Amino acid sequence: MRKRIGVILLLLLLLVLGGSGFYVLYRWANAGTGPSTTNASGTTEIATPELILETPDTPGAVLAELTRFERSVKSKRADELVWEEAEKEMDLYNNDAVRTFDRSFADILFGQGDLVEVDENTLIIITRRPYHNDGDISLALLSPALLQRIADEPVEEQERLLQEAVDAREVQVVKIVGGDPDGENVRVGVKTLGDALNSIVSRSGTIKIIGPDGTEIILDEDMATTLGPEGLLAAPRTLVGAPALAKPRNGKLVTFQRRIPSVKLSWKSVDRAAAYQIVVARDAEFNAIFVEEILRTTSLVAHNMEPGTYHWRVKAQDEDGIEGAFSPTRTVRTARDDVPPELAIAYPPDMFIAPGPEVEVKGITNRGAIVRINGRPVPVAQDGAFSQTVTLKEGTMLITVEAVDAAGNVEYGKRLVTYRGKRTTVATLPEKP
Repeated sequence: MRKRIGVILLLLLLLVLGGSGFYVLYRWANAGTGPSTTNASGTTEIATPELILETPDTPGAVLAELTRFERSVKSKRADELVWEEAEKEMDLYNNDAVRTFDRSFADILFGQGDLVEVDENTLIIITRRPYHNDGDISLALLSPALLQRIADEPVEEQERLLQEAVDAREVQVVKIVGGDPDGENVRVGVKTLGDALNSIVSRSGTIKIIGPDGTEIILDEDMATTLGPEGLLAAPRTLVGAPALAKPRNGKLVTFQRRIPSVKLSWKSVDRAAAYQIVVARDAEFNAIFVEEILRTTSLVAHNMEPGTYHWRVKAQDEDGIEGAFSPTRTVRTARDDVPPELAIAYPPDMFIAPGPEVEVKGITNRGAIVRINGRPVPVAQDGAFSQTVTLKEGTMLITVEAVDAAGNVEYGKRLVTYRGKRTTVATLPEKP
């Protein structure tokens, strides 16, 4: 009776564990003779089972890790239908998907340090096939537009169409030479350029790209290829260069009195560039974007720049939209300023009597200020010194000096100068006798 009760309790335990998501394996203590044994007195006893508890199988080996992303990035597990907000440092398995949106990006780490940079509005699926080599990067490069096209299909049809797209647009990235000082790791950039056009860029190191049809191409550092609508890789091309920033100089302070200023940002043109992307942010990490535009010109006027520090950088795009590297970052500062510039007139003194028809007006003001004497602009040296010769008229003349700083604040000075003109001597003739 006691043994029967034990068996019933064992079955109940198995039922509870099974409902909790565990698998239960039996391993009998006396595996060589079966589940029962006979003791010395001839009585048959049920052998004591050893229970082994195991959790359900994991999705497989971890293939990558989502190490960093900014703004809106979503992920989807292979066996799920719903897209969720991505999480930093989340593990990625076979057929997991990552999608970026406007002004967002994601960094995905493979192996010990190989990095894939996923640009904005791009969809990738992590893949691993039996014929892939360990350490290779395997991705399916898709367009977010594909998800919209199949959204109204039944679930089974969605899965079929998505798998077809994965098979048709799967590429392998094989590291040849790393771009870091130790020559171990590579950095690869991917971006969706159109409905069925993706770019693959070697940002650091030399890599081999294997296309869906087995075609192989080599990309040295700062080279790119595209994966076209038919799943074919284009010939390698060199990236356009990084623009050289022109004005304002790095760290320049732009002041304003009342009206919030507009600041013109400019850069030099780049060979083979069809457009430029400029990004202005309030932080050095470019998380708080203030302005982001794609232009075909080499300047941008940024409006309403409230007091603070702004960081800006520019990168060029070729005619297919493949982007080069960003320029070095510069900063520009804006600040409210209602204090007029200093102005000191060194010469002439006030109430000056000029010996001749000209007088040289000398003085000093703040560096960068504009000086006008009697309404006419005069040159100002780097240290703020200025001088200008003024032509005088007979009589007393008012000379005005005006200094205007970058914020529009004005300081005035004046001098009264008298010129009596040339004195003439009248000869007196003697009287005739």
